[in-house]
Amino acid sequence: MNKWEEQPDGERAEYAQELGTQDGYDDYVQEPDAQDGYDACVQEPDDEVDGAVYEQPVYEEPYAPFGEPEPEPARRPVILSTNMTVNLTCTLASMLGVFGLFLCFADKRSHAVRRYAVQSTGLMALFLFASLLLWLLAAVLSWIPLLGWIFAAAVNAARVAAVCADIVLRVQMMLHAYRGEAYVLPVWGERLRAFE
Repeated sequence: MNKWEEQPDGERAEYAQELGTQDGYDDYVQEPDAQDGYDACVQEPDDEVDGAVYEQPVYEEPYAPFGEPEPEPARRPVILSTNMTVNLTCTLASMLGVFGLFLCFADKRSHAVRRYAVQSTGLMALFLFASLLLWLLAAVLSWIPLLGWIFAAAVNAARVAAVCADIVLRVQMMLHAYRGEAYVLPVWGERLRAFE
């Protein structure tokens, strides 16, 4: 503590007069020389401060070249449910079309369960129709002499591809259902939305 702070309120004026000033503040203020003026107060930044190189900060982002489109922001998935029980029920409905068919009639309270049940039942119906059609086509083509077995083998390969596509779509539906996200089957799913 300096002498100024130690003095009681009544003695401040006397202390200021001892210093030869009006309020005691002028002696503590140091003003720059009149010759140097403003330049004495302003210091130029050094190129190196503690070994670091001074760089001018960037205030604006550089513009993209003309003609390049701006990138689109990433789309966030639509969340249907945050309840884990509902998500597991949706996953069960997505796993097999039979569960989806059962839940279409059994659960009418949850919109999320209803949506996944309808999508799963529609996928099962589409797969059964395509599988039956390809099986009949393979049976008819196998009656052709000599080359019939080649055509039947090609149709059976298409049946295997349909089974693989069904499995991939079901796994994708199950992943979205477990996260509680909305999912619509490609092409066929938009038509199934009318039954939700």
